[in-house]
Amino acid sequence: MSDFDHTTIVVFGASGDLAKKMTYPAIYSLTNQPSTPLETSSLHVIGTARSKYSKSEFADKMRPGLEAKDKKNVDKFLERCSYVALKGYDDTESFGQLDKAIAESEPKGKRSLRLFYIALPPSAFEDVARNVRAKAWKSDDGVTSRIIVEKPYGKDTESAKKLSKELEKSYSEEELYRIDHYLGKESVKCVLPLRFGSNPSLSATWSREHISHVTVDFKEEFGAEGRGGYFDEFGMIRDVMQNHLMQWIVLLGMEQPKSLSAEDIHTAKLNFIKECRPIKPEDVLVAQYTESKKDPKEKKAYVDDETVKDDSKAATYATAILYVDNPRWKDVPFIIRAGKALDETRAEFTLNYKTQEKSLFATPSAPSTFTVRDHPERSHVLTLITKRAGSGFKITPAPLALQFSAPETSDDYVPTAYESLIEDAVRGDHTWFLPREEAEAGWRVWDEAIAGTKDRQPVKYAYGASGVEQEEKFLEQRVDKKAVWGTKADKVVDVAERFDSVMRFLSHLAFAASALLAFPCNVHAQQHYTCDSPLYCPGKILDTVQRAALYNDSKTFVDKPSTQPLEAVVAAFNALPVNVSNAQLQAWVDANFGPEGSEIEAITPRDWTSTPAFLSSISDTVLRDFASTVHGYWQILTRDFKKNTTQCAGCVSSLLQANHTFVVPGGRFRELYYWDSYFILLGLAKSEMYSTMADVIQNFMDFVQKYGFMPNGSRLYYLDRSQPPMLTQMVSLYLNTTGNTTMLSEWLPILDTEYSFWQQNRTIAVTKAGTTFNLSHYDVTNSAPRPESYLEDVVTVEGANLTTAGQTNLYHNLATGAETGWDFSSRWIEKPVNDSSSADQETNLRQLVTSSIVPVDLNSIMFANELTLQSLHMKSGDAAKAQSYGRAADTRRLAVWNVLYDDSLGEFRDWDMVASAPNEWTSASFWPVWAGIADSDPRNSTATQADRCTTMASSFKVLDDLLKFPGGIPTTLERTGLQWDGPNSWPPQTWIAINALTRTASQCPSIPNLQAHASSITTTFVQQAFCSWRNSGGSLPGVPAIASAPADGGIMFEKFSSDSVGVPGGGGEYTVQAGFGWTNGVTLAILASAFGENLVVPDCNGTTTSASTNSTGTGAAASSAAGRRVAPLWTVMVACLYPLLAFL
Repeated sequence: MSDFDHTTIVVFGASGDLAKKMTYPAIYSLTNQPSTPLETSSLHVIGTARSKYSKSEFADKMRPGLEAKDKKNVDKFLERCSYVALKGYDDTESFGQLDKAIAESEPKGKRSLRLFYIALPPSAFEDVARNVRAKAWKSDDGVTSRIIVEKPYGKDTESAKKLSKELEKSYSEEELYRIDHYLGKESVKCVLPLRFGSNPSLSATWSREHISHVTVDFKEEFGAEGRGGYFDEFGMIRDVMQNHLMQWIVLLGMEQPKSLSAEDIHTAKLNFIKECRPIKPEDVLVAQYTESKKDPKEKKAYVDDETVKDDSKAATYATAILYVDNPRWKDVPFIIRAGKALDETRAEFTLNYKTQEKSLFATPSAPSTFTVRDHPERSHVLTLITKRAGSGFKITPAPLALQFSAPETSDDYVPTAYESLIEDAVRGDHTWFLPREEAEAGWRVWDEAIAGTKDRQPVKYAYGASGVEQEEKFLEQRVDKKAVWGTKADKVVDVAERFDSVMRFLSHLAFAASALLAFPCNVHAQQHYTCDSPLYCPGKILDTVQRAALYNDSKTFVDKPSTQPLEAVVAAFNALPVNVSNAQLQAWVDANFGPEGSEIEAITPRDWTSTPAFLSSISDTVLRDFASTVHGYWQILTRDFKKNTTQCAGCVSSLLQANHTFVVPGGRFRELYYWDSYFILLGLAKSEMYSTMADVIQNFMDFVQKYGFMPNGSRLYYLDRSQPPMLTQMVSLYLNTTGNTTMLSEWLPILDTEYSFWQQNRTIAVTKAGTTFNLSHYDVTNSAPRPESYLEDVVTVEGANLTTAGQTNLYHNLATGAETGWDFSSRWIEKPVNDSSSADQETNLRQLVTSSIVPVDLNSIMFANELTLQSLHMKSGDAAKAQSYGRAADTRRLAVWNVLYDDSLGEFRDWDMVASAPNEWTSASFWPVWAGIADSDPRNSTATQADRCTTMASSFKVLDDLLKFPGGIPTTLERTGLQWDGPNSWPPQTWIAINALTRTASQCPSIPNLQAHASSITTTFVQQAFCSWRNSGGSLPGVPAIASAPADGGIMFEKFSSDSVGVPGGGGEYTVQAGFGWTNGVTLAILASAFGENLVVPDCNGTTTSASTNSTGTGAAASSAAGRRVAPLWTVMVACLYPLLAFL
């Protein structure tokens, strides 16, 4: 049944072969099936092109293709077909005539569908799309209009984006259907249930652990006869490989979508495409057919076709090698082959399984494989290695084939690809069509290969050949034979010879099994990336090393790059005795790993100057010198990967490759960190380091493009979580500072991607007073210790009396706590205990309910992002997308006021889903004012400006108490000993509070003391930063070092104590860190602001630095055992017993 009483299908390009052979027969076939939404009696098919035909002439042209389907209803169908000749695709008058022809058959007052099918060259798309919208489109009075665009969708990324922009001037994504007929094929659609249905025997082996390589083959017996004009321009790569075959590859390679909805399937596909490495020209072989050796007169060479240029270099055959940069497919080559004028017509993909290196039997002549075939017949073929029947014990590959012609595997009616997709478009189902991002992203994989081979002289093969002679050598040079075919054995190995190695293997297996029972597989159900390294991710090696407590800080080991190839490192570990000692483990680490952070080096940024302009605005000369010193720290904290590293081939690191300069926070944080970087960028902006700002942002963009979200930091072990999503605000800061919008068109879709990640993966429904609201929360799918805090997490979890499910939940909440950026705080604890002892810190952490808290600051950031994205899309000319973000912001504002605003207190608070109540006050309460949520209460549309100002000011009532703290605003008023509780005062929260106050003061000048409070906070912060720096050995011209201070040269600490001036903060799972990126950024931002003009050098008399620090000359404090969660003796004893228990 159809949703419409009448359907009009307008086929553009109706005079072409596609319409005659595919489109019209597909529409006709649908009318003959009772289960489809098209009925002849309520259908009008209008063909249109620039050629002139009468209705009868056009019917005669279409008849042969229709009769090939079914002769009995052809006349009835052709009665419902008409033809409208266009003077030109740019002729608006012709489209007016087309609209008139459509309207003549549309019943008044009925539900009607207008489906426009564009099967034209890309050069005509824009004119047709524009004129259809202007003259023939209708979306009211019961009429719905949709438009199908046939490939080719551009010729490269640039043309695809240009086409997108043109089409989206007229059509929304809901109205637009980009068709690739391969997505309508049963052999392509079947990949989803094969992958994600109940086929454990397949799904368990569908990865690099079991598959050596994947082949995708497309062969046609016929050449380009008559299509030379088109094919000469597009070639085999554009015509078949970039679109049709890529669709197969994406479905066989992607991760499981969240659901079978069109949006979730599209997201999973896009994520995979982003992980595909662009194909290099040197990894492509191109060829062109010559005349047939058997029948040269009939089967001519490609260049002898009258529609082809004599000197054409168009590829009629191509082989390409694709790699995918993700844990599932890393180093697995996808060998893609497509050609015309070959010996057969065939289309299939094959998973080639690795041979078993320690098999009892000789390696077979061919590997075990699994093939999905589209042509010559639809089938699935599984090739197993088994005994060949007969005397002796020979093994052989044996195929098991499932044919889809059998009644149990096929309906009576199986639609063709075009039938299926036209039916989906009529029903309004986008699942098997291409969204804009996917259509554009697909070109990125192939652009370089296409550009690099277009002028290459193709090798030759004869019409009717089975393939290209040069292909074998081409593949041998590029694909590791051992990786593809395994290691061949020369004889059958005696089973007894394997006994010793099998016993060793079983002992290791027992250990691994015990570890797996303790730490279930860390697979994120919502994200397509997880930590998979045998060294740096939860598993046997990491568990053994971290439980041995070789280092005071668990992060030390996982930040060490290997100095030997991965296989050698793992082999050396496996050679260690089962009851390995700490000395043996340390020797293994020392022999196989380099110093942490040795892959990168500090550099002086190319845009750093010694005299940025803001220094002259600071009136106090001592503070000016202090600001100059802090500005100089960018030379210490800026990093790049070493160009001439001695790291070996096959060596590995936990550090994710950043393609541009980046700035680290400092201390133990030796990598690019996510939300820290916003506050670092505040300082870079004042330092006029605009290129460095752009580099930092571009690194984030690269990561979002690759992973679909921005990880916590640029480490492999952070791939299961993010941090507060500040990237959009970084872009806003950059644009507002520099006015440079050059990168905006490239960055904006990536910001959309990150926003979608948070909406799709971090949204929670909250019901309050009978109404349900959707808000954001932190929620990491994790069931193992965090690699960088491994032993600390083990102590916390295993020291509690928890069930297996309880342990899993606690690991989940520990990782989720790290995603918040506030790791850890009483905000996330069910019943916090106010005691700073290490025992009570553990008690608190064992009560974490992080994912059940709806954070007020996260939702403020999401709101700010929605407003920023609305503005940026409006500037880019996408009004529809801008409006959608505006609506999202309005929806979130309403939800925040209903759920996160406590009317009785007049404050914004976190919402505790467990207690169904607001949390205690934290400094996160200032974020809604910073973001602008507090500007107006959507529940009260009659409020005056005075009312709104009173409400905004109520958020600052707590300042009367907070300003009594001599060292700054505490993060919370709880004293749990955790680092994001009092008395610690953190620079990011201080900056937000200052900005919230100044924002409110500018809007509500009648409210007293707001600007004075902001000034007081800035003064205290500068005093803290300066005095703690002085107390740790800092000196300036005319300001000598304090005699009792350590000779560290001055340290910028990550946090301060609100109880005292000049004292760094403490608590948490590691010592206070030095460096420090966001402290530097906030310090420079304050000193360069209007407040800086009136600040004077602080009086540091009587202040002391109470925190014990071990710092280097660069001011980076080394971690010590103090302040860490140290494993109690019983835990260490249990850890030492694990190998013995496993062996037994």
